[in-house]
Amino acid sequence: MNIKTCFKNEGYKHIKGRAFNASDNDTISVSAVKNTHGAFNLLIEADESFLLSLNSSPAYSLWPERDIIRISVDCFPFKFSINPAGFVKDDDGCLKADILLEKDYMYVNAFDAQQIYISAYMPKDALPGEYAGKIDIFKRKIFSDEEKIYSLRFFITVHDVIMKDSKDWEFHLDLWQHLSNISRKHEAKLYEDDHFKITEEYLKTLSALGQKAVTVIATDIPWSGQRGYMFM
Repeated sequence: MNIKTCFKNEGYKHIKGRAFNASDNDTISVSAVKNTHGAFNLLIEADESFLLSLNSSPAYSLWPERDIIRISVDCFPFKFSINPAGFVKDDDGCLKADILLEKDYMYVNAFDAQQIYISAYMPKDALPGEYAGKIDIFKRKIFSDEEKIYSLRFFITVHDVIMKDSKDWEFHLDLWQHLSNISRKHEAKLYEDDHFKITEEYLKTLSALGQKAVTVIATDIPWSGQRGYMFM
């Protein structure tokens, strides 16, 4: 199996099917302030299909002949979250990596680049300076011993600035909440207890992002502009 990798910045969204050059970004430097996250993306592609594993938990493949590729991220003293990015169709018809998936492992087809979002929280008491981190990539089959096949380096510079807590931001975030869509997504009956409990979790997340208002869409045909069924 031949594998190629490439670092990309935090805001990058890979287009499905687009080739990338592994030599473009073989390392990356990230800047962050305290009380925020430092983040970047990693692309990985192989000439054979494989099972991608993002932690040390057991991963059992339906295809035992395929390799299991595990990614480990380390940059003391920070703890990292690793999320594969799922693809959604954009307005231009292209599939773009946009959704952060909560998956410990996933199947990746041959010659299909997979984007992985890697982030770490910089606490308020973090010491300013540059931190060197590494990504180790391991390969194994089923229960065989792992073999380290790649090591990549990255750097995070923490500046001596503390970002305000989101509740104290002056920035005005205003994202709509479509309550009937939330109901359908979670298969909860509209405006019953389960629906309100689920909605409350959405509002907590928005609050953590800095939102300070709740949207109420009072219309019989939501998303039809500022109109109603009787007033087209």
